[in-house]
Amino acid sequence: MTSFYSWRLMFLTFFGKPRGDKHTHDHAHESPMVMLIPLGVLIFAGTGVAGLLLGENYLNYSPLGSHPESGQHLGILIVEAGVFITVTSTMLAIFYGFGGLADEADAEQVQECEE
Repeated sequence: MTSFYSWRLMFLTFFGKPRGDKHTHDHAHESPMVMLIPLGVLIFAGTGVAGLLLGENYLNYSPLGSHPESGQHLGILIVEAGVFITVTSTMLAIFYGFGGLADEADAEQVQECEE
């Protein structure tokens, strides 16, 4: 039953007719960059939980691969991807946050100069 609804969802999403009006479609947007921060944290936690579920310690990535050494390499690669996503999205959020504040401060200075 779940498979049926999963396939139905896929076909309606990618191959079905759009069901919203023009106003709905014009206001559709991607999630903000800040939403990548929880994704990075979930990657860290998910990698550790995968190790736990496979019978090892939280930070032991050995069971993730066919050989313990390849599992360690895979686990570290996944965690590094999570670090990259988290740090990059955090830095971009800070950058855009300060960028917006700088634009507001510049606008206030221009108004003060005009007066």
